[in-house]
Amino acid sequence: MASRILLAAVAVIVIAWLGVALRDAIVLQDAGSVLFKTPPPPQSEFDRALDRMESSDFLNPDQTGKIDRARFLLLHDDPKGALALADQVVADEPENLAGWSVVYLAGQKVDPARAQAAVVAITRLDPVSAARARSRR
Repeated sequence: MASRILLAAVAVIVIAWLGVALRDAIVLQDAGSVLFKTPPPPQSEFDRALDRMESSDFLNPDQTGKIDRARFLLLHDDPKGALALADQVVADEPENLAGWSVVYLAGQKVDPARAQAAVVAITRLDPVSAARARSRR
């Protein structure tokens, strides 16, 4: 009897987790469709879409949502906001190459020392691509 109750409890937890994941995916897709509009949406609509995108991080350990939001902030001329989000990502996941690339791009605009730290991290994480990039210069 106890094993059936435990199995039912695990099933309920898994179904709830899947429900949250489905909701997060739908929210991300809807927010992305607003953010990718051409011409770009008005600032208020852009801010609402970013907030909705942030809400999709609920119970999601993947940092991709934060990185995507940082990239959108860069595209909409908010390098400080982009750098703040990217710094959160690399603080949580120092091996996150995508996070470091956003730190580099945003840092070039507002914090050259931080951009240089990103170059060091990117070179450490992907030395082959870093060497190729240096040889192209």
